[in-house]
Amino acid sequence: AQVLLLLLLAAELFGCGAPGFDAKEIEHGRLASKKGVWILEVDGNAAERGHAIGTLLRKQIRWLLPRYLKANVGAETPPAFPLAIVHSLETEIPKPHLEQLNAIAAAAGVDREALLIANLAPEVWSGMACSCLAATGKRSPSGSPLLGRNLDWYGGDALAPLTFVLVEHGAKHSFASVTYPGLVGVVSGMNDVGLSAANLVVLEQRAKPVKGMPVMFALRSILENHSTVEQASEALGAFDRTVPQNYAFADLERAAVFETWRSRFVRRDPKAGFVAIANAFDPDHRARSDGRYESMLHAGKKPVITVKDIQAALNDVALDETNLQALVFEPRERVLHISTRPPPAARGPFVRLELARLLNRE
Repeated sequence: AQVLLLLLLAAELFGCGAPGFDAKEIEHGRLASKKGVWILEVDGNAAERGHAIGTLLRKQIRWLLPRYLKANVGAETPPAFPLAIVHSLETEIPKPHLEQLNAIAAAAGVDREALLIANLAPEVWSGMACSCLAATGKRSPSGSPLLGRNLDWYGGDALAPLTFVLVEHGAKHSFASVTYPGLVGVVSGMNDVGLSAANLVVLEQRAKPVKGMPVMFALRSILENHSTVEQASEALGAFDRTVPQNYAFADLERAAVFETWRSRFVRRDPKAGFVAIANAFDPDHRARSDGRYESMLHAGKKPVITVKDIQAALNDVALDETNLQALVFEPRERVLHISTRPPPAARGPFVRLELARLLNRE
């Protein structure tokens, strides 16, 4: 019996393909597919949401976590280096976020410190390189700002088939996060009043993390508590910042990008209704040889910028097999255009999701 149990466990953890999602509803959680995109809705307090996530995504979390750690830190269990970072930053994470993470780990039956390492990806490893571009309402045919986002992140073979949208109710603002099983922090998201957000690593400025609010938890905190780019700017500026990081935000009226580090906090607003950002601080862009920033600026020269124009620009700058997310947010309409195809995701096709009813529970 023990041998059979071990074989079953090994098959669960190290089987060849990612386990598929299963439509199911339990207390505080509902997992279903819409237009081919899996959406998980959770509610209740932090621990109840975490329990629902860990229960409904147990197979996926147990399959993904050891592979993700192996790909990024070289081991399926937490080695000493990331654990040292975890222990130095854990006290800075908001208590409800930790409660949710603990509940996920317990329900999924995985090591909480390993799960915490995955949620501190920007602080632990530099295997990310993303791009964002935004147009204000005066440049878009709908009159609404548009925010385009490429997530280019190592671990595509494991992460890509498990992309889903998590909709959480329970904080001041409900939010939708385009994410992966086990992530409590946010890398790409929109809240119920349309504030949309994304983060981008800064490659030239890599440094050891310092004590502060971890990146993905900072982004989540902003979506849970704020309504506008101005409020997001104030909150982001007030955080102690752990590592160099760029951000992009859009709301119903405006968009902006931010370049941040310990003492650096630079806000760049759109020029002539357009702004772009990649993986460097602005003075360094002209010296970069990959051309992604310049390519996005070229897209901004069109007199009218449509959703399809943003999608085409994302495709032009996507980084091949690391391109796991290609998204366009329409904050005013609470609409998300998402491609969940295998990398590069930006090739599409994109699916249009109406998030307003999900976020506002209509």
